[in-house]
Amino acid sequence: MIILNLFTHINTEDNEFIQFIGVLKSKNKEAWDNLYFVLSRVIKNYLISRGIHGQERENISQDAISLFYVRFPDCEFENYKKLKSYAVAIADNKMKESFRQKKKEQKFSNIDELPIPEKDDQFVQAENEILVKALMKTLKLQERQILYGFFYHGEKLNGIASRLGISEENCRIIKFRSLQKLKKLITVK
Repeated sequence: MIILNLFTHINTEDNEFIQFIGVLKSKNKEAWDNLYFVLSRVIKNYLISRGIHGQERENISQDAISLFYVRFPDCEFENYKKLKSYAVAIADNKMKESFRQKKKEQKFSNIDELPIPEKDDQFVQAENEILVKALMKTLKLQERQILYGFFYHGEKLNGIASRLGISEENCRIIKFRSLQKLKKLITVK
C-alpha cells in the first residue's frame, strides 16, 4: 500500500507522495497513524541529536506534532523531504520556546524565595523595610548603589554600570553576589 511504501523508501516519486497527501487530506486514519509514527520518530531523533531526553523530549515532540496537524491543511508539500523539514522546524521552534520558558522560570526563582509582605499588613511591611535597610547597611557602597538603582529606581544594569564607571557584566556580577549575601543574612536571622 502507498502508506507503508512512502516511509520505507524516502526517495519515493513525487506522484506517489502527492497521492499520499491526498489520502491524508481525506482523513484516512491509517494514513494519519503512519504519519504520526514517522513524524514522532523523526522529531524524537532530532531532539536527541540536540541533547533533549526524557519527559522534556516527549513533551516537545507531542507539542510539535500537534502543531503540525493543526497547520497541515494550509500547507503544500512537494515531497517527503519538505514535509520532514517542516516538522523538524516546528520541533526546533518548540524546543527554543521550551528553553525560553525554562530561562524565564529560572530568572524569577530567586525572587520567589524572598518573603513578600501582604499589602494590607502595614506592620509586616514596615518591619521588612527596617530589616532590608539594616541588611543593606552591611553591604559595600557600590553594592548598595547597584541594588538601590536596580530595585528602587528601576534603572537598567547598563545605566547603573555607566554611572558607576564599571562594565555591565561586572555590575551584573556585583548585583548577583550582593543578593546572595543578603539571602545568606536573611536565612541566618
